[in-house]
Amino acid sequence: MNNKFKNFLKYFTFLFLLISVILYGYNNIELYVNKISISSNGNNVNTDILKTQIKKKIKLQNFFNINPLNIQKELLNHPWIKKIEVYKKFPDKLIIKITERVAIAIFNDISLVDGSGNIFKRLEKKKNLLKFYADDQKEVKYIYNFYKKFIKFQNLNNIQIDISYIKINSIKEFVVRTKANNLIYFGSKNIDERLGRFIQLYGSIELENLNNVEYFDMRYTNGVSVKKRR
Repeated sequence: MNNKFKNFLKYFTFLFLLISVILYGYNNIELYVNKISISSNGNNVNTDILKTQIKKKIKLQNFFNINPLNIQKELLNHPWIKKIEVYKKFPDKLIIKITERVAIAIFNDISLVDGSGNIFKRLEKKKNLLKFYADDQKEVKYIYNFYKKFIKFQNLNNIQIDISYIKINSIKEFVVRTKANNLIYFGSKNIDERLGRFIQLYGSIELENLNNVEYFDMRYTNGVSVKKRR
């Protein structure tokens, strides 16, 4: 047996014993989580309730055996949680950072829609939000994408139009009602062109005259039909 092999054998034996000692300590040292820190960027997640749930889940678990990914996966089932980070801080702390969903609209008066156009929760209490209406919840994405375009054209023209609701029918025709009680019919085709045309028109009309308009019909190739209130 040459010296190189002997040295290798000694090194391997030492490494094996070291790893064994570390693993033994890892599994037998009694360290537990005594502190749980939860922070959130909103106020729709009750962090006190979450903290109590987590304490029950990890009770009597060794600090080293707690898997942050398991906690993260479970907490993502909470409807208001969009993103979450969970990590441990030696020797006894669990840190949780939550990014909440932002509700931008109410769908069919019963569900909340988030900032990505997803239905994520039933409406439990009255909220003063934009409303989306459609026969099928699959249409929510169409309405959301239309809404984003509407906002984009507003911003490009430096115009603010407060929307009460956006509706889409069975043939994907869009109807918008403003908070000034104006109806706008956009149809289902050439939406970008019609949006641009409407925004420019809307910005050129005096406020007192807007209050006298019942609807704008943008479903024409070049022009627009305007009906005044009686």
